[in-house]
Amino acid sequence: MEGYVRLRVLVQNGELSVAGAKFVEGPLAAMNALHPGLAYEVTLGSRRVAAGAIADAGVWRSFPDPLGRPGLQGHHITEVSSYEIAVRVPIQEFSMSALPKARITLYRWRGTGPAAPVEGRSLKAQLKGRVDTIATLKGIRLSRLSKQAQAELRRALE
Repeated sequence: MEGYVRLRVLVQNGELSVAGAKFVEGPLAAMNALHPGLAYEVTLGSRRVAAGAIADAGVWRSFPDPLGRPGLQGHHITEVSSYEIAVRVPIQEFSMSALPKARITLYRWRGTGPAAPVEGRSLKAQLKGRVDTIATLKGIRLSRLSKQAQAELRRALE
């Protein structure tokens, strides 16, 4: 069956944890280009199996006051310390036995874009400009997940 697993990953205080999962039927759209901002990469050993851009995660945006009151002009952007991202992995690359070997890395890329990622090379090694590692989850251990996340991940991988 064609599809992918969409992992809900919590980013909190510089750490990643799996908060839930769902199997999604249908093809996973190929990532043609990354733009500056957040991006994730999923590897099994040294092989990248998934990568993607994440728009506007970790920020709250507010709009200017429509009445133009002083101090409320312009957009206001606030970074938050806890937020969720969606990480998509092709089902043919993911299994219960692959979970302990899976590595999810979240990057912040401050460069000029867009950039087309090259297959087989880590994102950090190929993106031009400053690339910071925000957090890395080394292995997904079912026993460390909430009961609900465990059940969702098992169902997604059936």
